[in-house]
Amino acid sequence: MPFFARGELDGAESVERCAAAFRALCPLAATRGVTLLYEGTLPADEVLRLAALVDSRAFGCYFDLANAVVDGLDTATEIRALRGLVRRVHLKDTHARTGDCRPGLGRVDFAETARALAEIDYDGWLVLETPAAPLELVGRDLAFARSVFPTLEPPLAWPRLGAFS
Repeated sequence: MPFFARGELDGAESVERCAAAFRALCPLAATRGVTLLYEGTLPADEVLRLAALVDSRAFGCYFDLANAVVDGLDTATEIRALRGLVRRVHLKDTHARTGDCRPGLGRVDFAETARALAEIDYDGWLVLETPAAPLELVGRDLAFARSVFPTLEPPLAWPRLGAFS
């Protein structure tokens, strides 16, 4: 669940209002095997506070590498603080604004990020959230991801369905 722009959490009152909404939704999500993930601009200590207020295993964090760097945060430090709350990761990079360059060509410290994810035993998806590109550039992004995260599964024969396959 994205919390950006007008939906950004910008103070204690908005965090508490958000927590109340997640608290109401998480029990139903849990019965359906669904996890509701916060994605936004809060630093780890505020996400941890939000998680404590929600108090549900059906709550987690969708961690975006570039967003953290744009907000002046260190990805590895944030990941280590969030630990098991990190349930999905957006793999992207940044120069000046989030997602304005290919992975590995900006300011995200991917090597330290990979170490931090290994330390917290993260084994979920790494989702490329990158600028639209020809197949060759997408292949380059995948090759980069596999070089930084060598424990990724070997290449699979992905189905080619729709515009985003």
